[in-house]
Amino acid sequence: MTPTKYRVSQKGYRVKFLFDQIKNDWIEFRNTEQFSIVKYYAEESRIYTLLFIVSFSVCIITILSASMIPVIMDVIVPLNETRPHKLPIQIELFIDENEYYYTSYIIISVLNTGIIITMIGSYSMFTTYVQHACGMFSLAGNALEQILNELELTEDKCKSVTNIYDNIVRGIKYHNRAMQFTETINNIYNYCYIIQIIAVMCLMAAEFTRILMVDNFKDNISVIVITTFNIIATLYITFISCYVGQKVLDHSLIIFEKAYIHDTMVLATAKMTTNVDGDDDEEFKTIVLDNRQDVRLLVRIISFDVANGYVLRYDNKLYTIKRKKK
Repeated sequence: MTPTKYRVSQKGYRVKFLFDQIKNDWIEFRNTEQFSIVKYYAEESRIYTLLFIVSFSVCIITILSASMIPVIMDVIVPLNETRPHKLPIQIELFIDENEYYYTSYIIISVLNTGIIITMIGSYSMFTTYVQHACGMFSLAGNALEQILNELELTEDKCKSVTNIYDNIVRGIKYHNRAMQFTETINNIYNYCYIIQIIAVMCLMAAEFTRILMVDNFKDNISVIVITTFNIIATLYITFISCYVGQKVLDHSLIIFEKAYIHDTMVLATAKMTTNVDGDDDEEFKTIVLDNRQDVRLLVRIISFDVANGYVLRYDNKLYTIKRKKK
């Protein structure tokens, strides 16, 4: 297998993994409280898809229609000579564009329509992935909120502690799953967006150069309209890419804000002990849940420690983080 085929097959496997993960999550959360959160972000994804369809369709229709302005003007306000016809995109088709203008126009229209459909599908998929990742981060944050609610509202001490442990494990599981999901998205789209950034810079430079080279703006209205919409469409696509990416970062950071909500933003000192269980390769951190501030600190510690290879276990009174053997 050639390197190119291998990379394509790997990306195909990752795309399948993302769809399978979304499917499995929906099956897992069905008929649960978490389902409403996942469904909310899926509805947002649907709205984004409709927005892509409308905006891209309006853009391509406007660009293609602008090229027909000289033809329409020849019918409405005829001159002694035919106005020059401009194609939506200046490309070399190896045919006489003046003699076969409509043929060239149809070819370019079909190509542009195919490109727009591909872009709508690509951005809709990307937005769906990102929205699901945001939903998983939101589920992790929701689990942390329930920890604080247990401390404030539950009078049954034993039941409260058990629910706290369950929510901690559940929150970390969702957080790890969201991180894995986000990393897979990055592996699929990182090179695509590097290419997009380079293409955007080249396209913007070409479009501005095209405007500067216009001598008579009155006789080149279609060129100005097409170039303007190309610039707007390019900026719109760039904005959407940045906005969606920033949304994932915001949701991942909100987890830590929910884990530690304190006006003074100062970490409380929890009762922590370090034990060795007869094995030099294992470390234990045992944290006693005494009050609300301890839980905040606990969640922050776990959130950071899990990334460093800690696994979780707990008993009736203590919560222990055990480091994996190397």
